[in-house]
Amino acid sequence: MAEAERLNIEFVPIPTNASHLNPIETHFGKVQDLALTGSDYPDWPSLQKALQDAMRWRNAHPSDARKKVRRLLWSRH
Repeated sequence: MAEAERLNIEFVPIPTNASHLNPIETHFGKVQDLALTGSDYPDWPSLQKALQDAMRWRNAHPSDARKKVRRLLWSRH
């Protein structure tokens, strides 16, 4: 607590089921749809590449951010 006061940090209690209050959560859901839905990656580097590809695609298509993802862009065989 003393360290938080020193750094001028204020703790704000939020409900445990309020992930929508965390700004990153609203964006990660779309990346999760693109990279993880229907996948079974054999190792961590494959998962990392899929997440990076999904983030690159999302950054290249900002107008699509408001649309629900209806199809998989990457699929594993």
